[in-house]
Amino acid sequence: MQLTHQNHGIERERDDMDETQAHTAHQEVTTSAFADSDLGRIQGILLGDHARRMDDRFATLEQALTGAISDLRAEMQQSIEELGRQVRSEQTNRSTAMRNLGERIDTETELRSEGESALIGKLDGAESTLRNIIATERSAVAGELQREVASMRERSIDKRDLAALFSETAEKLLNE
Repeated sequence: MQLTHQNHGIERERDDMDETQAHTAHQEVTTSAFADSDLGRIQGILLGDHARRMDDRFATLEQALTGAISDLRAEMQQSIEELGRQVRSEQTNRSTAMRNLGERIDTETELRSEGESALIGKLDGAESTLRNIIATERSAVAGELQREVASMRERSIDKRDLAALFSETAEKLLNE
C-alpha cells in the first residue's frame, strides 16, 4: 500500500511539471541516452520520448522500492529492538524467579531442618518418658504378680493334705 501511495505522489509531482521542465528533462534524457553523433540525434528524435518515459518509470520504481525498503528496514529494526527488550525482560524475570526459588528452597530447607531437630528432640523425650513409664508399670505388675502368687500359695492346699482330706471324707462316707 505504501508503494502505491508513493507512486501516486510521484505521478502527481510529474504531472505538475510544466512544459519547460518536461522539455528540458526530455533533452537531458535524449542527450544522455544517445550518442552525440548524427545517428545519436536521430535516435533521440525517434526514441527520445519513449526513453524519457522509461527513465521516469525506472526512477519512479527506484524511489518506490527505496521507500519500501526503508520502511521495511525501519519496521524490522523496531521488531528487532522490541524482541531484544522482550528477551532482556524475560531474562530479568527468569533470573529473579530463579533467585526467589533458590531463597525459598533455602528457607524451606532451614525450616525442615529445624522442624526435624525439634521432632527428634520430642521423640527422644517421649521415648525416655515411655521407657520410664514401662519400667514403672513392669515393676508394679511384677510386684502385684508376686503378691498374687504369695496370696495363692497361702490359700492353696498342699496336694498331700488334700489327698488326706479326700481319703478321710471317703472313709466317713463308707462308714456311715
